[in-house]
Amino acid sequence: MTKSEKRSFLNVAFETIGLPVFWGVAMTLGFYLLINLGVIDTRIVNRYFTGHPVVYFEAVLFFIGVAALFMKLISVGGQFNTFSEVQMVAKPVDGQAIEDVDGMLASLKQFPDHIRHSYLVTRLQTMLQFVQLRQSPVGIEEELKHQSELDGIRRHEGYALVRIIVWAIPMLGFLGTVIGITLSLGDLSPTSLVATPEKAMEGLLAGLSIAFDTTALALTLSIILMFCQFVTNRLETDLLEAVDTHVEYEFAGRFVSPPETTATIESTSPHVADVSHLSKVVLKSVETMVNKQTQAWQNSVRANEVRWSDVIQAAGTNIQTNMTSAFRQSMRDYTEELDRAESNSLARTERQWDKFQHVLTENAKVMQAQQAELVKQGDLMLQAINASGEVSKVQNALNENLKSLTMMGQFDETIMSLSAAINLLNARLGAEAREASHLRIHGSDDDYRRAA
Repeated sequence: MTKSEKRSFLNVAFETIGLPVFWGVAMTLGFYLLINLGVIDTRIVNRYFTGHPVVYFEAVLFFIGVAALFMKLISVGGQFNTFSEVQMVAKPVDGQAIEDVDGMLASLKQFPDHIRHSYLVTRLQTMLQFVQLRQSPVGIEEELKHQSELDGIRRHEGYALVRIIVWAIPMLGFLGTVIGITLSLGDLSPTSLVATPEKAMEGLLAGLSIAFDTTALALTLSIILMFCQFVTNRLETDLLEAVDTHVEYEFAGRFVSPPETTATIESTSPHVADVSHLSKVVLKSVETMVNKQTQAWQNSVRANEVRWSDVIQAAGTNIQTNMTSAFRQSMRDYTEELDRAESNSLARTERQWDKFQHVLTENAKVMQAQQAELVKQGDLMLQAINASGEVSKVQNALNENLKSLTMMGQFDETIMSLSAAINLLNARLGAEAREASHLRIHGSDDDYRRAA
């Protein structure tokens, strides 16, 4: 771009950052609108693009990068057509006069803005202004190389936004991984593993799914952007090479410096040769320095790529180690909790068995006491039966005695004695019967109390 046509900072910032951000956000909104309307309804898209808030930021950055590359691709593709639209006047056989530069610059300014801002027209204007300023084609080869290097630097800087996005998307993926692992491990506890192990494992697996899905999506989107950047960069490099070739062809031998101008310059300043030599040395030094700086930038980019690869590997190893240790600790806590639960259950079972055995022992004692009491009652019954036999014997004896007394004439006295004996035996039998009944009743109550 020529000095007279430099644009303001706001215009450049809007074209390089504002427009990609605007179109990227618009593409993101359209994409998620299609998902919500059901136009895009696949399990993979719903899982990886709507599973976590981090993926929304990844999608926004991805579409901004796509918009920036698409705009760059349209610009580069359109500039290939400028070679057929921009035609300089044919080179005269005897060379072009320096005075014709003003007319050539005026003809270039008549093109539309999108053509005047292309690499080709900008390079042609810069070279014509160089000849116009010096009024001589001397040093035009060095200037062509210098402008080619400047365009290469501008080409590299034009992908700064895309490079930042390619770097930032994996960082968001790792952020989602850290958040997912933190959530899954934060909700995991030994109590939940023992009480609801299935629910705890479902929460753990859900957190890990979010963690790895965000990283997988980030790496995939970064790879896509890197590939698109490579294709666009390759096309723009081919465009610059074509611009270099075309401009060198147009300016090679076009302008011829008048002899009197050279003689006047040499006669005016005796140190022109020294200054010219010094200028060549300076230009060569600048060229060498630019080459070194370019090489240093390339080395820095390679070093950053290597460092980035090491960081990714270290982060992956760290995540794997942390996950392994956390899972082992959780399983160890789960095993200990199960052991404690089993020990408590065995202790409660032993106490219940002890109580049951004690109750059985008490019942056995009560049964033994009842058996002994039944034996006593049987003895009493035998005694009563024996007493009944004795009463029968006494009655028989009395009957015999009655007969004898009747025969002897002592019937009244015998009757009195017999009545007294019968009353005595009845009183004795009644006392023994009451004592047996009393013992049976009280024995039953004592057995009942011991059983209770």
